[in-house]
Amino acid sequence: MRLTVEELTGARDAVAELLEEIGLSNYLYEVEPDGHSDARWRVRIECETPDGWKMTELRVDRSTLEQSRRRDAAVRSTLLSAWGNRLRR
Repeated sequence: MRLTVEELTGARDAVAELLEEIGLSNYLYEVEPDGHSDARWRVRIECETPDGWKMTELRVDRSTLEQSRRRDAAVRSTLLSAWGNRLRR
């Protein structure tokens, strides 16, 4: 599957919106196609925690991330909860 600039930009924007809503104080992230599946994104996040900086890698279905960007409340809430719990550990 060929990746377009628009798809990658949309995925980066969706991840940025979610991370802002989670409320991390300092973070860096990158989004790229998951090497194992064309239907998934790999999201690498480095963020500051009370114990220092940590790196976390998340995988998310492309369709799920797109639905969150379209403001599907249930999908967005699920991602925010799962990612927030994982990043705050």
